[in-house]
Amino acid sequence: MNNQDKSELLNALQQFNQISSKLLQEEHDNGVAPRISVEELFDKVDLSLGEEGLEEKEFTKAIQDLTLATPRTASNKFFNQLFGGRKAAAVLGDLLAVMLNNSMYTYKAAGAQVGAEKIAIRNILDIIGWDNQADGTIAPGGSMANFMALLMARDQIDRGYAI
Repeated sequence: MNNQDKSELLNALQQFNQISSKLLQEEHDNGVAPRISVEELFDKVDLSLGEEGLEEKEFTKAIQDLTLATPRTASNKFFNQLFGGRKAAAVLGDLLAVMLNNSMYTYKAAGAQVGAEKIAIRNILDIIGWDNQADGTIAPGGSMANFMALLMARDQIDRGYAI
């Protein structure tokens, strides 16, 4: 990474900290974000894409406005089957995953992350009482988990179909 890239990234992290601090304060003070109807959205939040790029201050304001107008599903005041709070360790993990920007498909690309995944899976298998022959994977999201479940169900019904 050259010095300019490093400087831009550090600046982006400062912007992130400013916007995140504002978001956390808004959550503390107000809980959920005021609802913006579909009809009002484009009047309340400038989402336009102009011909010219934005100056840094304008860009930061646009991102902050968008962030503060977004429903606060991580607030413990917004609770349903998918949402209900935020944990600091999970936020840190997400942020570091974005910073690492790697994939888990090979050891070459993921390195020590593969070992962490294997240990997590082994601990889960031990908790549910499965033996050392059991294994698993961590799906990157609900859609992939559902897809994997369908494939496993298909393979369980028609064992000759498995590749």
